[in-house]
Amino acid sequence: MPHPQRRPELESQLRKADLRVWVSTTGYAIAQGQERQRIKLVELVSASGNESGLISAVLEWNFGERLTWELSAWDEARLARLMPYAAGWKASARGMYRINELTQLLQQAGHFLQERAAGVRDFALTLGIREHDRLTTTTIAVQAGTLQIRSGRHAPSYIELSPITAARLVLGGPPIPELSSIPVGLRTLLPLPVYVPPLDYV
Repeated sequence: MPHPQRRPELESQLRKADLRVWVSTTGYAIAQGQERQRIKLVELVSASGNESGLISAVLEWNFGERLTWELSAWDEARLARLMPYAAGWKASARGMYRINELTQLLQQAGHFLQERAAGVRDFALTLGIREHDRLTTTTIAVQAGTLQIRSGRHAPSYIELSPITAARLVLGGPPIPELSSIPVGLRTLLPLPVYVPPLDYV
């Protein structure tokens, strides 16, 4: 992971959250609770794409009968690998993201965005996020392959979005109506890859 989290009290955190962890050479699985017959996974990662193998190992270790795991509907690659093995599935809302400070978010992802900006045509755009009477603005520009992210309005092109629409653009989700007004260069940079470990869910 590009931003690993040091957890000196990991054992205590796992105990308080009532989580069990299995680790293999190519990934890991985390289950909620101590139930062994019906296991509820909260997270599973397989670097080799062998999620079904890890699931089988967890079931075998627990002498389990059934395992459930909630995945994002946008996680198309893993869903495609797992659907042939699923006894059943259902879709439901799970959570949401909110961008509190767009400039800081993009600056934290600057290294990742700079790699994507290498082949992007020059552009400059100010994105505004308006919520009631609060407006925050961030200017994103690429010049000769170099990315610039600044707080405030510093570009002639300006687009204002609602918090929900901004989250869909920046973090991924269904296409937004304003997408045709967004420069192709910015559409190439976004969305950001987002991962929130179960221990950090709010």
